[in-house]
Amino acid sequence: MEADQLTHSFATHAILHHRHSLEGDWKKANEQIEIINSLYERIKKAQAREKLLNLTDSTHLEVAALAATYSMTYNPDKCLAKMRELELLNIPHISTAAKYAIQNWKNKEWFID
Repeated sequence: MEADQLTHSFATHAILHHRHSLEGDWKKANEQIEIINSLYERIKKAQAREKLLNLTDSTHLEVAALAATYSMTYNPDKCLAKMRELELLNIPHISTAAKYAIQNWKNKEWFID
């Protein structure tokens, strides 16, 4: 799968993850995260992290949030700015996740490379 397809799949599964989270179906949400983790590893191997970073500008805020999460070590300045923006929007799941992502980064408790 080429880089554009990988990032497109990442976005699709980010949307599904958010949908399942809002529905309270944590089993399906966790399944999506497993797929996203696998896609992220493939994105890194394809040297397509810049394409993933570009998803932080997505109009789908759930995509932007996960792209920023997975791109934090790649471009912390841009990703932290996106997380701060998302935190202020008070969107269920997204804003809370952004808040904790910022805290974890500041506390050097970041485990996504």
